[in-house]
Amino acid sequence: MMNDKVVEMTNKRIADCFHEDEKGHLRPWVCISCDAFVKKEKKRFITTTRLFKHQALFSPQRAVPNEVISYYTYAGAGKQDYMTKIMLSPRACFLKGQFCICSFCESSVQKNEIPLRTIANGFEIGPCPRELTDLNEIELAFISPIRVHGNIFTFFGGVRGVKGWHSFIKVDLKNVAHGLHQINEMGEAVPNLIAIVMSGKFTKEAKARTMKKNSLRRREAKAAFDWMNKNNGHFVSQSIGENFENLPDPILVDSSEETETSVDNIEEVDNLLSYFLITLLANLTEARKTQTNTNEWSAK
Repeated sequence: MMNDKVVEMTNKRIADCFHEDEKGHLRPWVCISCDAFVKKEKKRFITTTRLFKHQALFSPQRAVPNEVISYYTYAGAGKQDYMTKIMLSPRACFLKGQFCICSFCESSVQKNEIPLRTIANGFEIGPCPRELTDLNEIELAFISPIRVHGNIFTFFGGVRGVKGWHSFIKVDLKNVAHGLHQINEMGEAVPNLIAIVMSGKFTKEAKARTMKKNSLRRREAKAAFDWMNKNNGHFVSQSIGENFENLPDPILVDSSEETETSVDNIEEVDNLLSYFLITLLANLTEARKTQTNTNEWSAK
């Protein structure tokens, strides 16, 4: 009985947040106007006829690159010719002749007002560039100009495979430079707030593959850093890139044990979970001197 009740509750939660598309795939409810996930209580619908009538509300409100406009041109089920001129969520949900729209955006459409959060109203983020999608988690943390949190990437090998955890460590900002702007004055005092920790049992092949997948490729990281400098006005000034090579490599704490290849799945790297350690205040440069395995990290 308990199992049946759990299954029933699980199915209900799934039905509240997801739906089956025309191909039978399970998809989350997404607002066609603001591209946001829509909770059950905020879910509304808008017909293609009504969307056509109010299409001016979804037209770009400023000059936008063609690449971005193309990204927000809806081309899924229920698409209409007029949609090539307006900006809609590429992940929009179409079901039984209607599109999902959140209550916030739908309320504005009823008043014939541009929805505050609609994509065309200055929220045209566009596609993620290859320079960023090519980076691994370590490299994404590395190019951040201001590190509010330290990053610990922990990999533990065992009979159930290689598991990874990405921990965000709260740091004492008084001891952290405010981004790269002060790198010239800091010299060797640049704090290293990225650490890679390996423990448990690894085969030689599993360890090599884990290290390769989570290594720092400076050329790729520099390309992403330069792209952000060029395209993101809120990033950092162009001149900072000159000091990029001076940033320290992530700390490597390796207390793993080598083991022979076995019949289990120890060779595989499964997933990388992310979580915050809220109460931990640490400077990883100092922590490197005392913590040598995952037990000591968690016990601090």
